[in-house]
Amino acid sequence: MKPPLRAVFFAAGGTLIHMDPACILAALAEQGLARSAADYRQADIGARRVVVAWLAAGNRAGERTRWQLYARTLLEGLDCPPAVAPAVYAAVGVRHAAATLWSYLTPDAPAALASLRSAGFILGIVSNADGRVATFLEHAGVRDAFAFVVDSTTVGSDKPDPRICALACERAGVAPAEAAHVGDVFEIDVLGARAAGVLPVLYDPDDLLPQADCMRISALSELPARLGAAASP
Repeated sequence: MKPPLRAVFFAAGGTLIHMDPACILAALAEQGLARSAADYRQADIGARRVVVAWLAAGNRAGERTRWQLYARTLLEGLDCPPAVAPAVYAAVGVRHAAATLWSYLTPDAPAALASLRSAGFILGIVSNADGRVATFLEHAGVRDAFAFVVDSTTVGSDKPDPRICALACERAGVAPAEAAHVGDVFEIDVLGARAAGVLPVLYDPDDLLPQADCMRISALSELPARLGAAASP
């Protein structure tokens, strides 16, 4: 019999914490480009759709290239002229350098984390990041929800390499079969978790990967019930 789940790991950027839309909209406004939150939402979905297709085509150029593609497509979706884009990148870059850009949480995130902790799950972060993900989480106000943070730059291994999930299991004190990993990138999060023997959960709020062959959620608020069922022996 498969053992019950005892731990839940989360990817950080794109799953738990997100770029602050207000920062990007303000940077555009400084250049005379008034865009709304709805404009941003549509451009974000479009940019993520392009990245999903790029990854599905077999591209594996790394996190930096993936995020550059996302950022370029996002600004195109916001009708930002190429001549203005460098100034917008620079303004947003100031926030990123200060570790305050990744500060947006979906409204359901705090309650979902609290519910998982109340249910007895050990929570951890497993992130392909630049060594500062713990600082990002502090600024977003959710660092205390997690027993540990595994940052790829700090440990020298990144997803989908299974070693980073194996390390998270060691820190949680659980076997791989007792852990789930929640992330938004199939080729990174799902394949990495699966290779480590950890249950993969794809965070897909806009139904970009309906064909994914794994547990899939559209909101973090779904996790307590979905994983609670999996945790029952």
